[in-house]
Amino acid sequence: MPVEVILNTLDQVYESIGVGYPVARRPDPRINRLIVDALGDARTVLNVGADAGNYESSERSVVAVEPTLKMIAQHKTGASCCRARGAEALPFRDQSFDAALGTFTLHHGTDVSAGLQGIRQVAKWQVILLFEPAESLKFWLVEYFLECLALPSETGAPGIDDV
Repeated sequence: MPVEVILNTLDQVYESIGVGYPVARRPDPRINRLIVDALGDARTVLNVGADAGNYESSERSVVAVEPTLKMIAQHKTGASCCRARGAEALPFRDQSFDAALGTFTLHHGTDVSAGLQGIRQVAKWQVILLFEPAESLKFWLVEYFLECLALPSETGAPGIDDV
């Protein structure tokens, strides 16, 4: 699928589900603590699939990669924003970042293996929080957006074994 088709499709989806995203989808403090701990002393962070930037720290230099214009427009942190198809098409040099962060985003890419390789390539270490289909009914998003489980991006999401 050509990049522009992917971007246009994601933009269409997020035109509806992305409205009011920073207010409706607040960061979960438990997840945030895991991220802060995992990032350790990383000073430069690439946030892949950043959405509105809920899990970005103002204490780090962050570049947010997001494929949808709706999410870029709602980005609330001081991060620099970059529009890219996903982790498989990152426009950065090797080892440009201390760490790369991806939270519940791998399943939105077109090629999970290439996306993971792209993240490994641009960052010295990686922090990946994964949407695990086998555990999806326990996920907080389901509490108010049950329909998410039927989205093609969710039904075809990679599991832990895939990653």
